[in-house]
Amino acid sequence: MIVGLRHVHSNSSDTTRKEVMNLSKTVFVGILIVMLATLGSLAHADAPITLTDIMGPNTVVNIDPYTQAGIYEWLVDGTNHMRQNSYWFSVGSGPITPISSLGSITVTPIMDMMCSVLYSGSLFDMEISYMLMGAPLGSGQSDIAQIVSINNKTGSVLDFSLYEFVNLDLNGKSLGQSGTLPNSSTLSQTEGTTESQWSAIEIPSIIEVGDAATLLAKLNNSTPFVANSNYEGDVAAVFQWNMALGDSAMMSQDNALFNGAVPEPASMTVFAALFGLVPLMRRRII
Repeated sequence: MIVGLRHVHSNSSDTTRKEVMNLSKTVFVGILIVMLATLGSLAHADAPITLTDIMGPNTVVNIDPYTQAGIYEWLVDGTNHMRQNSYWFSVGSGPITPISSLGSITVTPIMDMMCSVLYSGSLFDMEISYMLMGAPLGSGQSDIAQIVSINNKTGSVLDFSLYEFVNLDLNGKSLGQSGTLPNSSTLSQTEGTTESQWSAIEIPSIIEVGDAATLLAKLNNSTPFVANSNYEGDVAAVFQWNMALGDSAMMSQDNALFNGAVPEPASMTVFAALFGLVPLMRRRII
């Protein structure tokens, strides 16, 4: 998983830094294991999910897993940068369908900054794990990581497509956005000095960058997507992965926000590594 990273400067020796990192990692993993072992799954009223990060208090994320909205608020230093971030699927020649209509929905809170949502259907289950990494107040930086796990329940290979719709309104604005693909697995979107970088390890089969309303209508009408690498205006993007789904598949995506200079890689390494272990840890504990 490619993530937006921040650098932490320190006058301590390399040995001290390694000891602190190892200790922090051990404590974090221990807390996470206890939380996963004790917290139950919640299948209750259609309440939105709120993620916060006590160590990075500048960010609040709100998720509606029960509708097409998905992530509908990404509040960073009081400004909402997200209109909609949600998932869709199609099987064979069937229609493109929002994952929220799949079937029963189970929300599992893990920590204030982390949760998972399980969608159970007759052909397959899909679990989306979310993790938030905030930053100091006024920094303009934030990061949302997501892991999508798909479990085929049919015993046969499925002709499967996964779609992710990302509609960012940077600085709370819909117009005046610029979206471009610097490579085959990254979307860079800017508004003024604010930039978001969406990225993934698994290269999408198709990425269409275009007008938000047009792309959403394509999803709702099962209109085929056409590769397009840039757009100016009310920018959104659809990422499409086509696959022959055997027993299971796992996809990881990340959306990093920063205002001004791009942060250097360092302190987010542990964050990304720990989040990558969540699906494995959940399967071993639950």
